[in-house]
Amino acid sequence: MPQPPTLPLVSGQPLGVLLLAPPLADNDLCRAWLDWLDARPNEYELLIVYDGPPSTSLTLTHPRLRILCLDKPQGVGRALQAGLAALSQPLFEAQFVSSPAQAPEKLELSLIALHMQLISE
Repeated sequence: MPQPPTLPLVSGQPLGVLLLAPPLADNDLCRAWLDWLDARPNEYELLIVYDGPPSTSLTLTHPRLRILCLDKPQGVGRALQAGLAALSQPLFEAQFVSSPAQAPEKLELSLIALHMQLISE
């Protein structure tokens, strides 16, 4: 069986984080993600995608935050497709989020698991 190709390490690479947000996502949700991503040494982009017009208005601004709102609800698949097309950094994580409690802890666990896998190889 052929061996898989040797790939570059991704631990120091830019992160693209795509959040499929519910219409009621608020500034607290975005702030939790931005605070966590700002604490990391990597470049990143945080893209929030709304499947249709949001019910609340985000007033938060940040140079690495982008918000994409679809004109009308088109479903999760279309929202994900639009977000992937708009993301400028390599995608590392895509999540459905509905509260700040779902913030970056899942992503941190994914990064730890990836790091442990790379160390063991």
